[in-house]
Amino acid sequence: MDALTVSTSQHRISNLMAIDFERQQFFWSRVEREGDHLIWTGSQVPRGYGIITIDGEEVYAHRVAYCIANNIDLKNIEQFQIIRTCERNDCVEPKHLIPKPKRKAKP
Repeated sequence: MDALTVSTSQHRISNLMAIDFERQQFFWSRVEREGDHLIWTGSQVPRGYGIITIDGEEVYAHRVAYCIANNIDLKNIEQFQIIRTCERNDCVEPKHLIPKPKRKAKP
């Protein structure tokens, strides 16, 4: 699929839509269970966060996992950080992911 590739940096996600079934299959094919964790096996940024490109926009894999698990569009979580309750940067286990409002930049 041309619109869905794996790469190594982050960009905005403002124009992204829902993650369809084919993209979900692609996403989960790059995940392996390790104990209580679901580990992203695709590309990662240097700090170990998984990264995936959808419709030309690079997105952290844990954000995609959160959206798939909650059946929401990526654009609907722009105002949130998706943080982990575990210590693994490569974990995409939806049970380990919680939304936290982003802080507004101080002038």
